[in-house]
Amino acid sequence: VSDGDYLYWLHSVAVWYVVVVSMELIIHQQRKFLPRRYEWLENLPYSRSSTILVRNIPTEYQSDEALNKYFTHLFAGNRVQSASIVKQTQGLQNLWAQFDTHASSPYDNEDEFRSHAQKLANQICGERERLLHSTDADDMSSCGFVTFS
Repeated sequence: VSDGDYLYWLHSVAVWYVVVVSMELIIHQQRKFLPRRYEWLENLPYSRSSTILVRNIPTEYQSDEALNKYFTHLFAGNRVQSASIVKQTQGLQNLWAQFDTHASSPYDNEDEFRSHAQKLANQICGERERLLHSTDADDMSSCGFVTFS
């Protein structure tokens, strides 16, 4: 194709035609979609429609109180209902895996089996309580949930 050929102009017109038609189709579909989206959001349970997942939280905000304070500062008024950091639960998961392994293993002595199962259950409850009240940085993750009122 030589310089200044009409095919260059034809190609540029065709490109713009595709762009304009695509934009019109996208805008049309978006207008049809938005009312359905708003209706869906209005029918969600409150906790699901008003809670967000926050990721990559800086270390200084990796506590429930600090995250709540930060979001309360961002949004004026009483907009933040709660903020919770996701805890690292690897230790708890390991205890549950031990419990599951123990529960599915054959046993000879029923009293010994129950005693060990009770011991594991107590450890699970203890670890769960520890995590619920922990402020140790090693127990915190960089993710959290913020619920708005």
